[in-house]
Amino acid sequence: MSECHIELVLPSDMPASPDIPIDSNSITIAKYDFNPNLQIGEQVDLVGVDIVGWEGNPFTATAVVTKQKKQICPKLREGTDVFRLCYILRMVKNDEARVIADLKKRIDPKYFQSS
Repeated sequence: MSECHIELVLPSDMPASPDIPIDSNSITIAKYDFNPNLQIGEQVDLVGVDIVGWEGNPFTATAVVTKQKKQICPKLREGTDVFRLCYILRMVKNDEARVIADLKKRIDPKYFQSS
């Protein structure tokens, strides 16, 4: 069995310069049972994404595919092995990413704590 997850990076501490590495977490914004064949560097419009705590108009923004992550998950569901392809996205506008990160921090303060 295979599945595809789309993950959006949420910075826990966003620096002023995009060149400085940041400590970040991500949230899964979509799951598919097919590969949408996104390419690294490709821009993707996020339309009506369900963000817990977001109020008002549906959340819409633009993100860029930054990497792919492949996972082998043996016996994940009912004894079935799962191959998972994850596309990691980063918001084009840092202020939009910060708004989502702040929402996540308010709803779940432990989310950004190191384990």
